[in-house]
Amino acid sequence: MTADEARLILNIGKEEGIEGMMKQFDHLVKANTPRPPPEGTSSAAAAKLPQQHTSTYLLAKVVRARERLEAEVVVLSEEQLIGKDAVNAAAKNPPPPPSS
Repeated sequence: MTADEARLILNIGKEEGIEGMMKQFDHLVKANTPRPPPEGTSSAAAAKLPQQHTSTYLLAKVVRARERLEAEVVVLSEEQLIGKDAVNAAAKNPPPPPSS
């Protein structure tokens, strides 16, 4: 799954941070998780309650989308860290002056 597909599944934009992603994730998980019957409800009465429309497939897609975007955040932070280390190393060890 690409990062763009993951953003479409979670309905977030590229500018949204981790907080926005987790808010959407929590909402979608809650919407696709079956609720238990109310306390004190017999199994016969619970069978008569309206069916909830939940989807294991959609829930799996939502989880994979979150995992994909979390992995992207890790990669970006590592790239930034490596980039800073490379800049620091270049500052400590400047290249030799060109010979004339």
